[in-house]
Amino acid sequence: MAIFGPHFILLPLFYYVGNVLTFFAGILLAGRILSTRLIFYLCVPVMIARTFPRVGFYFWGGLRYLVGLLALYCVIKFFQGRKKKWIFLSGVMSALSLLTTIESGGACLLAISLSIFAAWLLDNEKSHRRELLSAYLTFAGGILIILIPYFLYLWQTQSLAPFLETHYVVLTQIMATFIDDPANKPAHLLEFLGGLIPESKFFKVMTPIYLYLFLGIYCVYRIRKKEVTPQLFSLMVVGFYGLILYICAFRMILGAHFEMALLPEKILLFFLLEQGYLKISQWHRDVKSARMLGCFRGWAVSFLLLAVIGSSLGYAFSRYYKRFPAVKWAVSGLGFIPKKDFSLLHDQEKKPVDIERAKGMVVPAWQAEDIEAVVSFLQAHTKKDEAIFAYPELGDFYFFADRPSVGRFPNRQFFLDFGKVA
Repeated sequence: MAIFGPHFILLPLFYYVGNVLTFFAGILLAGRILSTRLIFYLCVPVMIARTFPRVGFYFWGGLRYLVGLLALYCVIKFFQGRKKKWIFLSGVMSALSLLTTIESGGACLLAISLSIFAAWLLDNEKSHRRELLSAYLTFAGGILIILIPYFLYLWQTQSLAPFLETHYVVLTQIMATFIDDPANKPAHLLEFLGGLIPESKFFKVMTPIYLYLFLGIYCVYRIRKKEVTPQLFSLMVVGFYGLILYICAFRMILGAHFEMALLPEKILLFFLLEQGYLKISQWHRDVKSARMLGCFRGWAVSFLLLAVIGSSLGYAFSRYYKRFPAVKWAVSGLGFIPKKDFSLLHDQEKKPVDIERAKGMVVPAWQAEDIEAVVSFLQAHTKKDEAIFAYPELGDFYFFADRPSVGRFPNRQFFLDFGKVA
């Protein structure tokens, strides 16, 4: 806004561009994990459907997960080439991710640390162990090179204590502020175990557990077969990262974070499908004499391939159809559905908001009138530097009216629980 001016359109544009960049980072990560072009090309449309959660892609997310995915990409490059510059960059990205969002940054730090520790345990060569220890110190150096000057700046500007207080409040009060419906997730161990059964109402949010279970079995199988390769550690770091994000998503299981937490899970799902396809294909090629068995395996390969293609494209299309009006417009243009107005708010009266900081923003007519009336009242009865108080979900009015918040936390719950005004 310092460049383009204070305009509300820049806020959704920031989130939209950030989500697009997150999608490209996911593609980079998938490219390091998947080895066949077909599976990679099938993974991409599914990743698009996951990267843009519901309508949240223009007011939520943004750069929150981008830096974390880049940290994973860098550590995978290190595992595959053992060049220290990549593990150093991974540390830098992890620190930036931690300062951007605690969940993604914390998941990065834990996932990378656990994967390097696993590599150290599974490698019996003393020289390789020393190399991994040196690499972890380099990783820590990448983290410190960001955090030390950042915290020194906060200390010099007397912002360190408020910074730590703010993070303490967010970490301790977030569950009380953003309350999830208890009916959306298991409340105790028996409900958790019961949620793994397809008939359970919780099953739709429990399916990632099966993915991580199969991934764990696959990794153990590779270790027992002495197939300890850089690919194995790449799977581990993505698996640890995705599992941690998935666990964190239970604070609001059907929220946008849950869908973004499934992005690494989808990459790993396509990897396991790819391994199954390659294994069955290899069995089919190895059959020389058993003609019937070879024919059966050939049908199995074809069925698996068609199932993966159909489910991937079908799933992606169904998500696009629900989320993007342009897809509905294209389908209607082909004559599959009746032509009509698919734009947002097409079924109600709408109008642009007539205030300086929201020019061109179109909302329901009644809402536009409310926004204009409230902003006009605030600007007429308060001074420019006079603080105002807004309830949750009304923080936009701080920006619309160009008035500061009455306290450090625009959210009412954080403000009340912390018990301080300044």
